Amino acid sequence: MSRSPESSPRSDGKAHQQCADAVLMVRPGAFGYNPETAATNTFQRPQDPGNATGAIAQARAEFERLAQALGSEGISVCAVDDSPEPAKPDAVFPNNWLSFHDDGTLVLYPMHSASRRLERRQEVIDAAVKGLGFKVSHLIDLTRHESEGKFLEGTGSLVLDHVARVAYACASPRTHPQLVAEWARELRYQAVIF
Repeated sequence: MSRSPESSPRSDGKAHQQCADAVLMVRPGAFGYNPETAATNTFQRPQDPGNATGAIAQARAEFERLAQALGSEGISVCAVDDSPEPAKPDAVFPNNWLSFHDDGTLVLYPMHSASRRLERRQEVIDAAVKGLGFKVSHLIDLTRHESEGKFLEGTGSLVLDHVARVAYACASPRTHPQLVAEWARELRYQAVIF
C-alpha cells in the first residue's frame, strides 16, 4: 500500500516505500469535540453546542473533498462509514488504532481513551482489506497493553521513516516507550524516543 521514488530493500528483496498509494478513511458520523480525549490533545477546542450539526456537516464535506483529491492524484481510497452508535467523535482517525504495512503486516494499537477503543471494528478492517486488496500476512495485536495502562496510538504516536526504517516517538500518556520499542522490534525499525 505504498509508493515513493525513495525505497530501501526489504528482507524479501522488494523495496520499502516511503509513502502510501492507498488509504483508509472513515467518514465522519459524530465528529466533534471529545471531552474524554481533549485533556491529552491540544488540537481539540470545545465547539459551540448550537453548531454541532454544522460542524459535522462541514467535516463530511471536507472528508468528501479530501477523498476526491486523493483519488485524483492516483491514491486508492477506501471510505468506510462510521457506525451511528455509539457516537465516536474521533473515528475519522483510524490510523491511531490500526496500521497496514507493505509487507502484509496489520498492527492493532492500544488506545488511551475508552471511547477511542470503540472505533476498533472488524468491519472497518474487512472493508480495507477487500477495498484496497491488502493481503494480511502477519497480525501484531498490541491491544493487550490497555489493561496495563500502556498505550501506543499508531501513527498518532509514531512518525515513520519507512526507507531508513526509523520510528520517531515522543513519550506521552498516549505513547509508552516500552511499546515503541516492542513495535520497533516486531517491525524491524530503529526506535528514536524523546
